[in-house]
Amino acid sequence: MSKPSNKIKPGFKAMVAKFPKAELPLQLQPDTVRKFEKENKPLSQENIRLFLIEEGEEYDEFAEWVPCCRLPDTKFHGLVYWQAGLMEYHYILVTFDRKGNLINKKRIGGTIPDNNTFKVIVPTIENSWKIDTEEGNISQQDSLIPKKLTAQYQFTISEEGIIQ
Repeated sequence: MSKPSNKIKPGFKAMVAKFPKAELPLQLQPDTVRKFEKENKPLSQENIRLFLIEEGEEYDEFAEWVPCCRLPDTKFHGLVYWQAGLMEYHYILVTFDRKGNLINKKRIGGTIPDNNTFKVIVPTIENSWKIDTEEGNISQQDSLIPKKLTAQYQFTISEEGIIQ
């Protein structure tokens, strides 16, 4: 990671403005992205390259990147976006300091191929800066929501924007 700058990175405020403030708690189901796609324009390739791709990270220029929401009332910027690649869809939480320097980035939900099924991870972002996740498998014929959960786990976000 590069050394944090003392100046606000050019274009950072405009990129953050593309993420509407979330009303918490917020559950991000596989089809929740349809609402965000209607309300928010996809992120530009420039925004993706400048702010969302870490050094050395693989980048699919054909993937779709949709801004979902911004966490309210924080000392940092917490942004959730949806990234759609080939057969994989992810909700990703990324945190930045007020100058636009990356603090942390974590995949918090999505749909991933798993043998002949899909693993679906549904996060719920709580007011207490906890992210509760539920995981289950679906077949290609099922609805987008698993009928049976196979795992539950939790992330926390510190006051400094670190996702644990």
